[in-house]
Amino acid sequence: MPGVCAAFCPHGVNLGFHFMSNFESPETVFAAVLQRRRTAPRAIIYDHACGLHSYCMNREPWFFRNTEFFSDRFHWYDHVGCSDGFCLDRFPSYDSLNSEVAEQMFSLLDHVSTPVSFMGLENATRFVQLFFALQNDNRRKYWNCTGLSSVSKDKEAKRRIQFANIADLIGMLKRTVVA
Repeated sequence: MPGVCAAFCPHGVNLGFHFMSNFESPETVFAAVLQRRRTAPRAIIYDHACGLHSYCMNREPWFFRNTEFFSDRFHWYDHVGCSDGFCLDRFPSYDSLNSEVAEQMFSLLDHVSTPVSFMGLENATRFVQLFFALQNDNRRKYWNCTGLSSVSKDKEAKRRIQFANIADLIGMLKRTVVA
C-alpha cells in the first residue's frame, strides 16, 4: 500500500482520507476532490500545487474556476521554475495560515506506520479512522477552548496532546482491532 491521501482544514481537523493504490500524483488529489465534493474548495494548499492546477484546469476547468492553488511553505522553496502565483507568502490574507498542517499530521501518522503496514486493509482502515478521530476530537476541543491566537503560541502543549493521543490510540486499537 503506497500511503494515505488526506484533506485537512487549516486547524488540522481531518476532513477525509483514502488509501492510495498508486503513488501520490496530482491525479490522486483531483480524483479525491471530484469524488467527495459537490463544489470545488475556495483554496487548495498542496506541495505540488503548480502541477495540480494544470491537471485540474485541463480536465475540469469549470469545476475549479474559482479555486486558488498554493504550494505550502515547506515545499515552496523546491519550486524553482514555478510562478510566484503559487507562493502562499505573496498573499497577505494567508499570512497567519499554517500551511504545513498536512505535513504535521502525517508526521504523527508516521509513528504508527509500522503496525499499519502489517494490517490488512480492513484493520488498517479502522486504525487510521480511529487515529484521525482522536486527533480531530482533541483539535476541536483545543480550538474551541483557547482560540486561534493563543493556540499558535503554545506549540509544546499541542505536541504533548498529540503524543498522548498516539499512546491512547495504540491502547485502544489493541482492544478493538479484529485479528
